[in-house]
Amino acid sequence: MTRTIKGIPLTIIALLSIIFSVNSTMGQAKSHDSEVTKLIGELQSPKRQERMAAFYGLLHSKDAVEVEQAHGDVPAMLKGVLKAYPGRTEEIKVALIRLLEAENAFMEKALADFQTTGRTLTETDTEFYADVVWALASLKDERSLHVMLGAITTGNMATSTLASFGRKALDPVLEKLSSQNLQTKHAAMGVIVKMLKPQNIEKVSDPVSKTKIKKALLNGAKHEDHFIRMVGIEGLARLRDRDAIPLLEKIAREDPYENSMHGGDSFVFPVRDEAKKTLAVLKADKQESPRSPKGNTPR
Repeated sequence: MTRTIKGIPLTIIALLSIIFSVNSTMGQAKSHDSEVTKLIGELQSPKRQERMAAFYGLLHSKDAVEVEQAHGDVPAMLKGVLKAYPGRTEEIKVALIRLLEAENAFMEKALADFQTTGRTLTETDTEFYADVVWALASLKDERSLHVMLGAITTGNMATSTLASFGRKALDPVLEKLSSQNLQTKHAAMGVIVKMLKPQNIEKVSDPVSKTKIKKALLNGAKHEDHFIRMVGIEGLARLRDRDAIPLLEKIAREDPYENSMHGGDSFVFPVRDEAKKTLAVLKADKQESPRSPKGNTPR
């Protein structure tokens, strides 16, 4: 005999329970998806406060937090968002690229305003910009090349990401070396050096790229700014090109920069010291090169 509750068979009650549960879950999913759509759209708002609220709202969305269990770590939180909404991945990435484009423009305007009025940004403003750069840098998406160039002076996250793009980023970064802004030149030279790190060097190992990098580093080692000279010299050590030895020997003897010029110790010449370290690396390479039986280095 079929068991019933108030005349309704238990099997029907169980089936209805499943249907109601599925409908409830689908309703919640639709609600969450609608909220995500709203947040993605607001990332492009002309109002910065709305862009900021949408960015952090997306990172802290309930589904994303449950997936990744990340708090405060922007890349991990973004990873949770992409896992929670796999069908929206490309849409979210493109929206973040456009967001950074808007934030670069905002920061450029704020810098011009500071130079005119002396007005500074709040800590919240600068932290938001840094978090957007951090989020996009974690994606290593080559489509973000142009906006990462706009954020090149923000530090390691942007410069390391640009370096990881290898050959595709090389010419745009080299163009930044012509900037009138010394901080931009510093950052661009730093990217060039990072391109020669083990994890990136294969991406710029073709002869054309190596020639461009060599020229940039040699020019950097002769630059009027002592910091750029030091970064250029560091890059020559990574490049392992012995053609640089005569220039480095001259720098090691004659570079004029002394720490006392900026309040440091007298008779300390950091650029000369950097050149000497690089010379030691290059000369060690020369001594270790395989030789023919007659003592000549093979071609």
